[in-house]
Amino acid sequence: MKRLYLALMALAMVLAEPLLRLFRKKPVPLALQFFADPALENVSAGFNVSDVVAAVVTTASKSYLFDTASEFNAKPKIEAGQEKTLRKLNTILALNKTEDIVTGYDIDLTDVLMHPELFALVDGGVSTFAGEPAAFTGYAAPVTGQPVTRTPFRLDLYTAIKDTDGETTGYLKWMFPGCKGKPVEPSVKDGDFYMPKLSVQSRPATGESPLEIAPVTNLPTVS
Repeated sequence: MKRLYLALMALAMVLAEPLLRLFRKKPVPLALQFFADPALENVSAGFNVSDVVAAVVTTASKSYLFDTASEFNAKPKIEAGQEKTLRKLNTILALNKTEDIVTGYDIDLTDVLMHPELFALVDGGVSTFAGEPAAFTGYAAPVTGQPVTRTPFRLDLYTAIKDTDGETTGYLKWMFPGCKGKPVEPSVKDGDFYMPKLSVQSRPATGESPLEIAPVTNLPTVS
């Protein structure tokens, strides 16, 4: 009888083990329950992006198209979030966290030519033209010691989408709203061409996206 009793106890422990493991298992956090075992799927087809092939600067009254931009770099302006922990000695009891927020972009745009209109728009001064067709006659930077009112504009940049044969199959349009220029820093060196680096701050209004990207078939043209 004793052997039978021991055998029955061992069998009961074996049968009860899965149930005990279920009770010992830690609950899955609510935030992870919605992502448990998602179906695996392929990402969409990627883009082979190369070259800045065109740029458009649009103010309230004018729109400028140029195709001599060679490079751009857009660094996000981040309003950093914070983390605050509730701690007792070596034990963390809770974490209160706020996320980073992008408020815009700081953009450096390199142009291989010096365009007086763009130079003035970004730097904040005035370029003058005379004659027919209009010829550049001079530029005056903002007056020292006086407030500078820079014209807001929208910056659209177009990059090429390349195929494996090197042909362009389309374009990606990068859109930055709420832009204003910063003072230009000219730099000229013997034997080298001057390629202006135009620094732009994009700070969109409330409710606007700081960056939009869209595939397009054709480049903009002057009508």
